[in-house]
Amino acid sequence: DDTRRQVAAARLDALENDNAEAEAADDDSEYEMEEGEGVGTVLKKKGGGKGGKRTTRGAVATKKGPRSFAAHLDEAMLDRVPREIPTYLTAAAGPSVTSTARKYCSVCGYASNYNCARCGMKFCSRKCNAVHAETRCLKFTA
Repeated sequence: DDTRRQVAAARLDALENDNAEAEAADDDSEYEMEEGEGVGTVLKKKGGGKGGKRTTRGAVATKKGPRSFAAHLDEAMLDRVPREIPTYLTAAAGPSVTSTARKYCSVCGYASNYNCARCGMKFCSRKCNAVHAETRCLKFTA
């Protein structure tokens, strides 16, 4: 079980590294950042060509590749958010207060209307009752 987790983690890391290399080599190769300039002016097209400077409308141009979900969570600094504000890590839904618990068949998962007389588990049809009685009923009679 531990080795499976290690293999899965290694595959995930390899996939993220492959994605980062592929994204870095995409469209940014034809533009370059001018030295000493930050907000406002940005990228100059390589090779001269028509036009001139492109603007980013106030954003700073930086080359960033794709990031993992964990990196996004780290950037969000969720540990600094006050406790009363729900975050991705603390958001949870409680049980419904307006409706009763739903009752599903223990064999097939459909909505059930019947209970086993011996053990109380739910079933939806005669066929599911037969399967339940043969294999899943917990109260065997001697």
